[in-house]
Amino acid sequence: MSSTIAHLVYSFNVGGLERVIVNLINSCNDDDVRHVIICQVPEFELAAQVPDTVKLYSLDKKPGNDISSHIRLFQLLRKIRPDVLHTYNFGTFEYQITAFLAGVKVRVHAEHGRDGEYDAKVRRRRSIVRRIVLPFLHHFIVVSPDLFSWAKDTLKLREPKLQFVYNGIDVAAFECDRNMQAKSTYTFIAVGRLAEVKNHGFLIDAFDALRKQMPDKNMRLQIVGDGPCRAALTSKIQSLQLEDCVQLLGARDDIPQLLCEADTFVLSSTYEAMPMTLLEAMASGLPVISTRV
Repeated sequence: MSSTIAHLVYSFNVGGLERVIVNLINSCNDDDVRHVIICQVPEFELAAQVPDTVKLYSLDKKPGNDISSHIRLFQLLRKIRPDVLHTYNFGTFEYQITAFLAGVKVRVHAEHGRDGEYDAKVRRRRSIVRRIVLPFLHHFIVVSPDLFSWAKDTLKLREPKLQFVYNGIDVAAFECDRNMQAKSTYTFIAVGRLAEVKNHGFLIDAFDALRKQMPDKNMRLQIVGDGPCRAALTSKIQSLQLEDCVQLLGARDDIPQLLCEADTFVLSSTYEAMPMTLLEAMASGLPVISTRV
């Protein structure tokens, strides 16, 4: 008898969380398990990285509190009748009540980070929502020791409802033979969304300071990813006159190769939980320079 797992996420564009879903689906060797992806907004850049048998749906959610998206989800769940609904991060958490009302047998939520909770008002609002929704959950999954402590101390969750599962990667996919011969250019590489939490502006400033300290060294910085901060970062690069040595490479599908060609991985984020890009960099054998996150 086959089972259906519905993954509910904000979008299916390029990102660490979305690649977790890709890995989960592609690593599932059980022919009796069917996967469905439901997005709040119609963004499906990673659709080509999952099998054609995986159906994708959009709730066409409007900005803000869109009650009609709950109605559309209820109707969709009644239609596809999944055995499990797996929601990801706070933005999809409230839909667990809709899943309960739609009769979904198993309801799972995973927190991959607490981005945006530095503001006290945001924390209070989210705390209220969590208290309301948590009774409707069967399992609450976290991916890092920090999140596990937070879930125990703040949310007062306990096992077996609270589960700690590290993010994982296919280590073999990132193995590479590193040529230890001296190269004419030393390459720093960062991989991540061009979003404020990734703090790429700070990274560019640090790289500029390093170049000034070591003017005789030939260095470059490659930043892989795309997002809302791209225009601001482009402007910063131009204002510092770093166009010849700082590259915004955009979204790429050859990250293993780029990591193999680089010399050091840099992570400048102000917050992380268990970053996929850091795991991939270490799997490729790169030394890492990171903020203390």
